[in-house]
Amino acid sequence: MSSDRPIDESIAATAAQWLARHDRGLRPEELVEFDGWLASEPRHAAAYDRVCAGWDQCENAKKISELVRLAQVLDEQTRPQPARAAWRWRPALGLAAAAGLAVFFGIWQRRAPAPPPAQMVVANYRVIPSAVQRLVLEDGSVAELRGSDSALQTVFTARERRVVLLRGEVFFEVAKNPDRPFAVTAGRITVRAVGTAFNVQLKAAELAVVVTEGRVAVVDEPDAKSSAVPDPVSLALTAGQRARLSRETPTRAPVLLKVEALTASELEDVLAWQATWLVFDETPLADAIEAFNRHGSHHFVVGDEALRLRKLTGTFRADNIEALLRLYEMKVERRGDREILLVSEP
Repeated sequence: MSSDRPIDESIAATAAQWLARHDRGLRPEELVEFDGWLASEPRHAAAYDRVCAGWDQCENAKKISELVRLAQVLDEQTRPQPARAAWRWRPALGLAAAAGLAVFFGIWQRRAPAPPPAQMVVANYRVIPSAVQRLVLEDGSVAELRGSDSALQTVFTARERRVVLLRGEVFFEVAKNPDRPFAVTAGRITVRAVGTAFNVQLKAAELAVVVTEGRVAVVDEPDAKSSAVPDPVSLALTAGQRARLSRETPTRAPVLLKVEALTASELEDVLAWQATWLVFDETPLADAIEAFNRHGSHHFVVGDEALRLRKLTGTFRADNIEALLRLYEMKVERRGDREILLVSEP
């Protein structure tokens, strides 16, 4: 569900309230109500996804007293009654407060200068750290979680390795073991692999699976209580493909929305959250190269003074030195396995 129409503040506020209710747990009748709210207007699902994503981007907003006050009001409005003691608090703020910050940060940002995103200023450039939380699972597989609000559970047995994606987005690099298949479950949808790499993103109304290496199977696994599904989802994805599926609700089974092949550039955009970013503003190239050296995997040396003094402005992935090399006419000379000399073209 998506729409190009603008999302007004009342829809955003309602989306925040639904996010808060999801965190404390929805009753069956509320699940039906939420399903109806999403289906009634295309902008509702877009607003809910935006609120969920906003939480990862508004850590600095917690420091703004006006936003904290608005978040606390929303927190009070969405607490279950009368069992207030059962509310599950996050550190410093409940998720309702987080939802309030996510919504009101966007509203408030249009009324007053916003603080910069979480950055580290080094000399005359800025570093935007990666949003990755890296977990090494007990079998040696790696799970990279996007932001602080992504969460998973592992259920490993002698016959199967299963991960339950609770919320957010996770990139998996699976350790090969044909005798113990690796499965990621989100609701009724399960992604199965043996040794591969893939990304799973769980949104309010959709699930997206992107394969970067190998193959995976994506299947619908209804439980015993679910009604019979005449044509359940079942498909195979290979490296470079993305599948988008609707999420199941109390009244609907998941549906395959689209399978598409991604270009290298599109794949890089999908996984951009994994990268560290460098922001330059009239930065001497010598300092910019130092930044790439500090946060990348190669070691570059600027070979002449004229090149060192050239200025660089723009935002770059720390692991994408090629983008920098394309901007300037430079000669590249490799010195051993890691060191690369950069000199001006004659």
